[in-house]
Amino acid sequence: MQNRNIYPYLVKGKASKKDGSCPISIDIDNKRAVTFSTKKKIHPDQWDFIKQRAKTTASNSILLNASINKRIKELEGELLKKKLLNVSISKIEVRSQPINGSRLSYASFCKK
Repeated sequence: MQNRNIYPYLVKGKASKKDGSCPISIDIDNKRAVTFSTKKKIHPDQWDFIKQRAKTTASNSILLNASINKRIKELEGELLKKKLLNVSISKIEVRSQPINGSRLSYASFCKK
């Protein structure tokens, strides 16, 4: 089984008209076929596109980056567990997983 790359990115196409802040999502394998929302927003000026984290000058950057890191670790843990159990992981499999401990799968959540 191959290693998976998990990283956050700024969704510029969904910027708020009110204050210009953009949602932060987490992507698996750079395909944007499987993304997870962090439910966090930040203005693009406060986002470090190279480090893929909030700039230290941004308000609440420590809390925001800790939240992003926590979600990445959760996803890495889920993928590692699947790898150790020798379960194949496809984008369909990832999409069918419950979101944040809820009973809704990714697909069900998106349909709402």
